[in-house]
Amino acid sequence: MRPTRLAAAIAGVTVATAALSGTAFAADSTQAPTALSAHQVHVAHVAHTAHQAHVIHVANEAARAKAAATTSHAAHQAHKIAVANAAARAKAATDAHAAHQTHKIAAANAAARAKAASDAKAASRSSERGQLGTQVSAGYSSPVPSGTRLSQSFGVPNSGYAAGYHTGTDFAVSVGTPLYSVGKATVVSAGWAGAYGNSVTLRLSDGHYALYAHMSSLSVSAGQSVSAGQQIGRSGNTGNSTGPHLHFEIRTVNAYGAVINPVTFLKGKGVSF
Repeated sequence: MRPTRLAAAIAGVTVATAALSGTAFAADSTQAPTALSAHQVHVAHVAHTAHQAHVIHVANEAARAKAAATTSHAAHQAHKIAVANAAARAKAATDAHAAHQTHKIAAANAAARAKAASDAKAASRSSERGQLGTQVSAGYSSPVPSGTRLSQSFGVPNSGYAAGYHTGTDFAVSVGTPLYSVGKATVVSAGWAGAYGNSVTLRLSDGHYALYAHMSSLSVSAGQSVSAGQQIGRSGNTGNSTGPHLHFEIRTVNAYGAVINPVTFLKGKGVSF
């Protein structure tokens, strides 16, 4: 390399070295640059390289800090989401528990109401049976409350009846008086029966049939089992009736006219009137 070109190169290194070291250097100075030794050139190069490395290191540190900050933020967000999810699950569990408790309370209240209704019904039956006094005897009962008056006896001739006579016994009871099964029986029919009005027919355990006529309301249905003294309905004035009363029959078979004296039959079972 020619001396002048070498001198220019050295001058360039000197400028770089001065810049790296913070020494002012006038670009348009007419002072001739001082020649540098090879060692000085090396030192300048090393300093420049170190500076570049420092710049890269700072940039790397900044990148790592940014990455760390980003990661930390993402972790924080993930933590917030996890906390929110946990809170939501806890609330859902609390709501489910509350709903379960509400259901249990409702079920308990319903059971209590059902028991109260059952107890009241049993008490009512007990009270109504109590009205019968000594009428329930050896598994049989009077069809009406104790002390009820007979208004027409069995077998009285009457051309107005198809059989030509009164096929049952009439009890003088007002509308709404409780009526009872005279024994353990199965309900054969319960409903409207023409001239008999609202009527119930029972098949007693001994094979006889008991018929109740002119009722205002029924408490049993066909196929139901009943016991002696159990209420089966209330008296009335329905069908071919001239006033409120119970027309009561005991039949040997379930057919019109196949009748026997009801009072005699029940007295034979230990029932008193």
